[in-house]
Amino acid sequence: APVYWFSRKKEVPLGAHVDDVVVDDEQLVDARPAGNLKGPAFNLLQALFRDDVRRRRLAELTKEAFGMYFVIDPTTGGQLQVAMSTHLPPSFDEERSLSEKGILFFTNATPIYEMSDGVKAYSGILAAVLSSDLKVILVDEPDAFLHPPLARRLGAEAEQHSDGLAGE
Repeated sequence: APVYWFSRKKEVPLGAHVDDVVVDDEQLVDARPAGNLKGPAFNLLQALFRDDVRRRRLAELTKEAFGMYFVIDPTTGGQLQVAMSTHLPPSFDEERSLSEKGILFFTNATPIYEMSDGVKAYSGILAAVLSSDLKVILVDEPDAFLHPPLARRLGAEAEQHSDGLAGE
């Protein structure tokens, strides 16, 4: 079964086979290289950056949980960085843009590293879940930094995503 291995030392392409799954929720929201966006996605932020539907779903879930939208900032010099915003950009194109409007939008967003551990954990785990087509996802201690209602919401969303994939 394909898995995604998250590690500071190595990233493997989405869908590649590895023997272990290592997911550290702090690492999940770290800035990632933008890389060649024309080739296969090599990290979860590349995968989400390309997929408007999944990225918007994640933004809506974080808005429900924290009152802020999950966005991926491409304006940081070859890196994709997670940020949180009180509003969504007017279009998907602007969200992925290096235009003046895009730069202004991301200037007003809050980098996720300035957010609480709970925001980072919830957003990071959901980003990992939604960025892949894995049907089995193991999360160790998902409630470590989450209030029980958020931990339940996280589990419900992971289950819904996995059930949706199982029907494909």
